[in-house]
Amino acid sequence: MRVYEVLLYFVVVPTSACRTNLLEALAREVKALRKENEEIRKELAELRETIERFARMNAIPAKASEKTEKTPPANETKEPAAADEDFDLFGSDDEEEDAEKAKVVQERLKAYAEKK
Repeated sequence: MRVYEVLLYFVVVPTSACRTNLLEALAREVKALRKENEEIRKELAELRETIERFARMNAIPAKASEKTEKTPPANETKEPAAADEDFDLFGSDDEEEDAEKAKVVQERLKAYAEKK
């Protein structure tokens, strides 16, 4: 029986015995609601603790990565300006390397063909 049903019967039924039964039913309903309310509060507190724990776990790696990103490398050395002048814009060194690679590939293909 719900609270509103009990109240409706309380108003309609005039006898004292019925009213006593209805009041007892109302008291049981209130007691059950209080118990349910307490259980919900406990579950809510557990959920909050779990959420806070996950938030702390996610915050720790973020703080650690911030610390590592902010620290500059200790062994960083600047190269002299002359090193910039040695930069090959047209890739002439690459042509020499390509010729060497082509020679190695040809030798391997020749060795493979001889194996067959």
